[in-house]
Amino acid sequence: MDALVHHLTESYKDLVVHPVRADFTRQLRLPEVDGIVMANSLHFVKEKMAVLARLVHLLRHGGRLIVVEYNTIRGNSAVPYPLGDQGFLDLAAQVCLHEAHIASRVPSSFLGEMYAGVALA
Repeated sequence: MDALVHHLTESYKDLVVHPVRADFTRQLRLPEVDGIVMANSLHFVKEKMAVLARLVHLLRHGGRLIVVEYNTIRGNSAVPYPLGDQGFLDLAAQVCLHEAHIASRVPSSFLGEMYAGVALA
């Protein structure tokens, strides 16, 4: 994680990064944040709405949630609780996020495709 923080702060001089090692499925005690990136993480969570609702409260008004996931609805041992693109859009609406959309899609050798979804608090 140190190398990532170093790279980010060298590349973006005005960026302030506070890395936290924590279980995002539990209550996090953090100040408001500008953004949350969840890459290949929500497919391990069965109760996505409850977890995401807690995380959304950490976002400042206008803050962004970015989710990167496999675009599938069929789970397996590596992706037990998948979140396809439409599932992301539906979930974003359920937790009161706005302007949810799929920003990008890329082919994946595992499960065919990945997407990046973005929504605003």
